Amino acid sequence: MKKFLKGPGFILLLTVLVVVIALSISPSSKPKELKYAELLEKIEQDQIAEIVTINNNVYGIFVDSANAQSFPKKYDFQSYIPSTSQFASDMAIIASVKTGKDVESITSKDYNIIWTPQPEPEISIWVSLIPWLFIIGIMVVMFVVYMRQNNAGGNKVMGFSKSRAVRYDNTQKKVTFADVAGAEEEKQELAEIVDFLKDKKKFEELGARIPKGVLLVGPPGTGKTYLAKAVAGEAGVPFLSISGSDFVEMFVGVGASRVRDLFQQAKKLLPCIIFVDEIDAV
Repeated sequence: MKKFLKGPGFILLLTVLVVVIALSISPSSKPKELKYAELLEKIEQDQIAEIVTINNNVYGIFVDSANAQSFPKKYDFQSYIPSTSQFASDMAIIASVKTGKDVESITSKDYNIIWTPQPEPEISIWVSLIPWLFIIGIMVVMFVVYMRQNNAGGNKVMGFSKSRAVRYDNTQKKVTFADVAGAEEEKQELAEIVDFLKDKKKFEELGARIPKGVLLVGPPGTGKTYLAKAVAGEAGVPFLSISGSDFVEMFVGVGASRVRDLFQQAKKLLPCIIFVDEIDAV
């Protein structure tokens, strides 16, 4: 399931879902289109109950559906008229034939149709573009998320040769010699290492050299790692811990690259302690 949520199939499914939602909230399909001659014919046959004119467009409701519709009513048809004056003239002629009155004496009551002229509504172009902007926005977001997931995978590949050292510093629980049971001789021997880490200048003035490293030997479970943490805790310096097996990889050069990266990290944290566990694996 997790692979599906992160894969392209899920992105495609979301895209289809967004398009369906956007189309459902977009304006409905236009009503039936009537030619101008058909419009006049149906008016003459008393088949139209209501019409609304907006500039050169006519929207109307048939008599059959007018009684069945509830508010808000939907238009059954739309038609294009040459002009409002031409349409009014043709309406007057039809009403004159039906009523027997002169065309000049025809009023709106003689049309037998509810006619409501309306001005052209001012609809911003952005309003009509909202559904499509919504689709584009969602697709952009999904594309960005998908690319970030791919980049995250790429970063993992690029970070394959990076050091896997775990860093412990003073912000975490501090381990001291008091926490290490036994190993009294080892603590005494490591005391000079602690003093050097605390005050390096004092030893340098005396011309002393600190050992390049300390080898802790013993079977598993004897507290080698804990003792090394205690040295860092007593000195108050960062502690980098890594396993020797992390330097052994099937790809040539990866182990050496991790060693270099480890010491580059350590240089930024000077003074600090690097603890390599299970160094016999190298």
